[in-house]
Amino acid sequence: MNIKSLSKNKQLTEKVEQDKPKVNLANQISQSKDTISIGKLAKVVHDNHIKVGRNKLFKWLRDKKILQNDNTPYQIFIDHGYFKVVEIPKQTNYGYKIFTQTRVTTKGQKYIVNKLKDEFGIYDKQNKLKDV
Repeated sequence: MNIKSLSKNKQLTEKVEQDKPKVNLANQISQSKDTISIGKLAKVVHDNHIKVGRNKLFKWLRDKKILQNDNTPYQIFIDHGYFKVVEIPKQTNYGYKIFTQTRVTTKGQKYIVNKLKDEFGIYDKQNKLKDV
């Protein structure tokens, strides 16, 4: 091999190392089914070196006016395809009751992770995951 190809090989190897966290996060997001809970998203985010747990993530989303006080998303974020609100029937002492749960879509996961990375300065805009 000549010096030029060795240099190019070294550059490519360094680029692969730099992109590892982004690739790992993208793999986790793409492997999730249609939607995930915010609690599961908090685990994905935490595993990717953003130190936010479930409760802090809920608070952060409310502070950023993404979620309302009852943890349901504002309609604009549902319209953008970031969230789905699903109804879950549960048995209670008084019969079945319908509860709602906020679920995060793949597009929403990317949106939230990018906002968190911006806020915490994890890496620059070139390395952010692109919205679908």
